[in-house]
Amino acid sequence: MKKRNPKKTIFNYEDIPIGFYDKIYKRKKGIQSKWHHIHYNLVKKILGNYKKHLDVGCAGGTFINFLDKDKFSYGADVSNNQIKYAKKNYQTKKHKFYLIKNNILPFKDKSFDVVTNLQLMEHLTLENNEKLLKEIKRVLKPKGKLIITTPNYFSPWFFLEKIVNLLGEIKYNEQHITFFNKKNITLFLNKLEFKNIFVSTNMFLSPFFAIFDWEISDIIQKFEDKFLNHPFRLFLFVVCSK
Repeated sequence: MKKRNPKKTIFNYEDIPIGFYDKIYKRKKGIQSKWHHIHYNLVKKILGNYKKHLDVGCAGGTFINFLDKDKFSYGADVSNNQIKYAKKNYQTKKHKFYLIKNNILPFKDKSFDVVTNLQLMEHLTLENNEKLLKEIKRVLKPKGKLIITTPNYFSPWFFLEKIVNLLGEIKYNEQHITFFNKKNITLFLNKLEFKNIFVSTNMFLSPFFAIFDWEISDIIQKFEDKFLNHPFRLFLFVVCSK
């Protein structure tokens, strides 16, 4: 499994502006905003029906707020600043947010029937990914569902990331340290004894059409889903069970 860690220092996620990704999502303009909208819509479809959901690495709470307000969804993150933002803007009786301390999820065993781990695994070392997934397994109910999204490094994502690092507001060269593709993420989850592992790819050209028109991106996405189901799409979508 490829991994990159050119600097021994650990990236400080408190350095990310508070509510940064939430503000991008709300902007509803440009490639990055459309990317998050397509991503969340796809994950919501995969979630299906659930009673109690946990989003690990929830940042400012954007995805939790996007979900059904009448269902229980909890968010957890290592950034105290982002959790404060999420609590201030999105906390309700059924949508709640918690700080992760000492890499331990602050929940009892077998608490959730579904857990989402979105755009997080690329930020962690293999060792820390393993620790986190064991924690996720602990808080999942028997036969509970885990949904993972992460960049597909068997795709043009590698080159896209270089462009973002040059032009984007936030650089990912220090944040993205572990590279996954369909094969190695399947092997990794098998090693941790997750079951019913299904890995697919999604998103290719559709977000980029947001430059020209916000709605046309959704049309292109539907076209891609129907006709362009190939291994070189930019993102991995993983569904497995405990």
